[in-house]
Amino acid sequence: MKFQITLINFDIFYNFSDLIHDRIRHIAENEGISISKLERELGVGNNSLSTTLRRRSSVSHSVIQSLALKFPKYSISWLVLGMDESPKEQAFNTILKELDKFKNN
Repeated sequence: MKFQITLINFDIFYNFSDLIHDRIRHIAENEGISISKLERELGVGNNSLSTTLRRRSSVSHSVIQSLALKFPKYSISWLVLGMDESPKEQAFNTILKELDKFKNN
């Protein structure tokens, strides 16, 4: 009987240097909105997200879910784990970007 052991270089898939807090800030910056505006768009309490980001405390599942629904071009796997997008997510995000271009013209 043969066994095959495959070692995966997790650095390829995960970006451990950034935390979910950094990725949430990235979303706000990339969308051109402040954290307080992001809080309003997500329907969370005033200063709740900014306090979470400042203290680097845990981000609630409702915030993650709201981010995924409000900004579908950012994958949950990227938001939570810093994982690169899967081919399926890349295709979906490409379609969304093309639809945004079409909508804006």
